[in-house]
Amino acid sequence: MSENPLVSVVIATYNMAQHLPSAVQSILAQTYENIELLIIDDGSSDNTQYILEPFLKDSRVIYRQQENKGQAAAKNHGVLEAKGKYIAFLDADDMWAPEKLELQIPVFSKSKAIGIVYAKVMCINESGEHIGIASNNMLRGRLSSQLFVRNNIGFGTSVVKK
Repeated sequence: MSENPLVSVVIATYNMAQHLPSAVQSILAQTYENIELLIIDDGSSDNTQYILEPFLKDSRVIYRQQENKGQAAAKNHGVLEAKGKYIAFLDADDMWAPEKLELQIPVFSKSKAIGIVYAKVMCINESGEHIGIASNNMLRGRLSSQLFVRNNIGFGTSVVKK
């Protein structure tokens, strides 16, 4: 495995212009730098495109628009365009800690069987103040059967093999 494989980050967004800059900044501020950011605009009618213009100067940012087809279709669009060995997702109203990918990507090198690496979810309020950690148990091993009982994986924390 190359030491710093490309990670494709997909944000599917719909009328989230007010929150999107914080999400994008949290990705571009990652200490793990070998990333591409695919922002898939699912037919927004707000000023999403205008808000994103300053970020498009960064060669790592790719912005695509599509007619409104729903969040799943927008995420799938991002996955289809992704060039990375790994794919991570972030909702447009969420943020990542700066070292998130730097801590997660090396875990994949521990075993070829590892297909997903995820973390706990830190909850913050509108002022950005930490208000708690989501109560999800960290699972190990084969997760499929465990996920039928309870989904402990915060989707926006997960990184998966493409």
